[in-house]
Order: sequence, then structure tokens, then C-alpha cells
Amino acid sequence: MTSKRVMYSDFYKNETRFIVDCLKEKNNWEPILFHTTEDSREYFNEKYPNALFCDMEKLRKGYFDYSHFSEVYPIDANIIHKLSKFELNYLNWLEDSNGFNFSFYQRRTYYYDILKYWNTVINTYKPDLFVVNNWPHLASDYALYLIAKHIHDIPVIFLDTVPRIDSDYFNFNYSLEDLSLPFKKLYLSSEELLVSEEVKEYLDKMRSSRVEKPKHITRYFKIYSKKKPLIRYMSYFRMLLATLLGRTWGYSNTAFKKNKKPWGNKNSQMRIWEHFLFRENLRLKNISIKKYYESMCSEVDFNKKFIYFAAPYQPEAFSNLITGLYEDVFIILDNLSKVIPKNWVIYYKEHPGTFNEIDKGALGRNKEFYDRLKTYSQVIPLKSSENHYLLIDKSIAAATTGGSVGWEAIVRGKPSILFGAMWYSSCHGVFNVYSYQDLEKAIESIKKGFSPDDKQVDRYAETMRQCSYKGLITPMFFRELIPKAENPKREMEKIASAYIESYEKFYGK
Repeated sequence: MTSKRVMYSDFYKNETRFIVDCLKEKNNWEPILFHTTEDSREYFNEKYPNALFCDMEKLRKGYFDYSHFSEVYPIDANIIHKLSKFELNYLNWLEDSNGFNFSFYQRRTYYYDILKYWNTVINTYKPDLFVVNNWPHLASDYALYLIAKHIHDIPVIFLDTVPRIDSDYFNFNYSLEDLSLPFKKLYLSSEELLVSEEVKEYLDKMRSSRVEKPKHITRYFKIYSKKKPLIRYMSYFRMLLATLLGRTWGYSNTAFKKNKKPWGNKNSQMRIWEHFLFRENLRLKNISIKKYYESMCSEVDFNKKFIYFAAPYQPEAFSNLITGLYEDVFIILDNLSKVIPKNWVIYYKEHPGTFNEIDKGALGRNKEFYDRLKTYSQVIPLKSSENHYLLIDKSIAAATTGGSVGWEAIVRGKPSILFGAMWYSSCHGVFNVYSYQDLEKAIESIKKGFSPDDKQVDRYAETMRQCSYKGLITPMFFRELIPKAENPKREMEKIASAYIESYEKFYGK
């Protein structure tokens, strides 16, 4: 393989540095840029002195250092036009502490500025490849992804951190716009696939009464439910100690904008004590919106014909950036309400993560959101505690912006109405909705008794297994798993080898 000039994002001075080192030593992937945190600067500057170091936290806060460039390359109307389909999602993704501090003008200014910065980087450093150890989802590296892939045609590879078939199988991808692409070619081919015992066991459990939440989701909630009180009390203690030591006036690493001052101005950033109060206020809001939402919920009537809509957790990369314009739940509800028969209802169940006290649910949901939800006569809110799998089984179809419910539905024999393009969107049984006409056709098929073909679903599950890598230590539970690894460097070298193999598979170069 010929040498590559590579931009790296989400690699740090921790064990992930071994991935970069391995790719350089074994395949001559020469780092020309690191998009990472300031505490990794010393390692990467010493190891790769010719690579540009980009502090992701400063970039997210609107600081653009052009001192390394002899020339600045502005963006033009052509670039803006080509990326226009992503613009609204990007602007909405920028982090605002209350929804009113980041004006439209400031958001657009930041968007254009960061595109200009990355356009200058790319034109100056001439990269051959963009490699990300996660989804490129931050305000900084998502903009780099957009301009690299869609303007400069630079190959992209990123690690999809969601495990497949409820095991530690992970895949690599090259398009946020369709996460099913790595599976599509094999799944749609004429090649015969023998379904493995591992996949059969997984599907049998998924289709049975023994079905459980995916392990990574259970694991996530278990970790944070255990730590919730401890995290709060420890944060109080640390805050008190920092106050006594006079350290609370420093600036927080958060990228949430605190007021209406321009982004890139220090006065628009949170100090440590302000960030503490922000998180505490957010916790109280999460508790409050849970009470308000549950006060308007109804009991399930399984005698009704219904579409089960499992609402997305927002703000979150899957539910905002990757979903596209259907990140706005009310566009979905408008279309569903218009197309379904009058005797059907839509059971709306809020994502349980929305009300997690240490998460950010109140930034995506509030009293006004739920008041608007009340105006839909055919939409009936349900408590998050309602039995998820029973709702799937009793529904006519499940609708989603890309949550696991869409996959669970087709595995259990129910059609999936998908507003977006997720990792299972190429599978039989999924109706991909991009237009109202798509939704009309889907509902007509469902009314006529359409159901997923189990053999096709089995084939897709096996395809995922064969197109993924088992046993990788990915960012999702990195801090928990890496200390348990017998040889962390070897674990990272496995990921490096998977990057190489994926590059050859995707780009054939």
C-alpha cells in the first residue's frame, strides 16, 4: 500500500496513540493533523513534529489559529450550496446552555468560519485520508468530515461504536449518511450465507419472551444509575474544595455558550462554577420535565390499532446529525398523523435517557415541547416504563428516527418505518422514508399485511457479523475495558489492522 497523508480525529495520548503509531510503522500512514485535546499535544508534537495539532476544545469554542498557514482559503457559494442539506442540522447541533444564547447569525458565522478553517487546512496540507476513532460528531470534526468528504472527495473511515448482534462486534464505516453501507454489498449479493450458531442464538433470543435490552444500553444505564448519587456528591465536594482554593474562576472545558456575546469571546464561555450550576440546573430540569411528561401520559389500550413511535434521545449524534432533517420529531408526527387511518393512533413513548438526571435531556425537551405534543389528536404519550417489546409485538408497525426499535421490530416480525438511514436501513422489512409519498406507500403496504421476511432478516444479521470485527475496545466503554486488557498495545494494533482492511474494502486502494 502506498503511503497516505492522514488527518486523525479522536485519538489521544492514552492507548489510542498506539493505533496511530501502528498505522505509521506498518503501513506508512503519515499523520499530518491531530484533532484532539490539549493534554495530548506534548506526545503528538514530540512523536510527529510535522503534523498540525488542532485543539478540539478551542475549535469548538470558536478559536481558529491561522499562524501555521501562509495563505487562507475562503469558502464560496459553491461549497455552501453543496453542503446546504447538512446546514440546518449543523446549526442546531451547536451547544447552547438555554436555547437562546446562540443567535442564528452567530451560529451561521461559526459554521462558515470553521468550514473556512478546515478548507485552509486541506488546501495547505493536501491530506489523502481522514481517520476518526468514533463517529465524527463534534461541532469541530463533523465540519471537517463534511468538507473533506463532500467537497474535497477525501476518503473517510470512522469506527462505529455501537456493537452489533448484541455482542462485541464493531464495524467501520465511510458515510454518516447511510450507516448500512458496509453491509449492503454482501447482503444484496447472490452469495449464499450460512447463518452461524452465534447469530441464530442471538435471533432466537430476540424473538422470544426472554428478550432483553441490548447489553450496551443496559450497561450504560447500570453504570450511570450506580454513580448518579455519588457523582453528584463528589461534584459538590470538588466544587467546595476548588472554591476554597480559589480555582473556580478558571474556564470550563465545556463548549456550551453561556450568553449572547460572540462565540470566540472568552466572556461567552462558562467558568468552572458556572458550568457546575448549569449541570445542576439541568439535573433539576430533567426531574421536572419527567413529572410533566408523565402527568399527560395515558394507559395503553391494546384494542386500538397503533403505530409505536419510540422517541429519540436528543441532543445526541444519532438522533440529530445522522437522522438528518427528521431530527424534528414534529415533522414525523405531522406526516404520520396525516397518512394513517382515522381509527389508528400513534403511541409515543419518550426515550428513558431523556429523564436521566446526569444527562442532557432537558436541552432537547421542555414543557413547550410536550404542550405541542398534546395538540395531536391521534398521538397518545406513554410512560417510558411501558413494556417496549410488548408495544412492538402489539403494534401494526414501529416508527423511529434510527433507534434500535427499528431493528428489534423487523426481527420480531413487525415492519419498521425509518425516518433516516441507519445501520439496518438496507434490510428487508424496513421502509425508508424520505418523502410523504414514501410514507404513503409504506402505510398502504402495511395495511395490506406486509411483514418482514425472517430469512432476509437472518441474512442481514449474519452479514453484520461477517462485516464486523469482534472484541475491539472502542470509545464506548474504553475507560472500563482498557485497564482489564492483558496487552493494551496489542488491542490497539488489532484496531489499526481493522482500519487498513476496511480502507481496502471501501476504497480498493
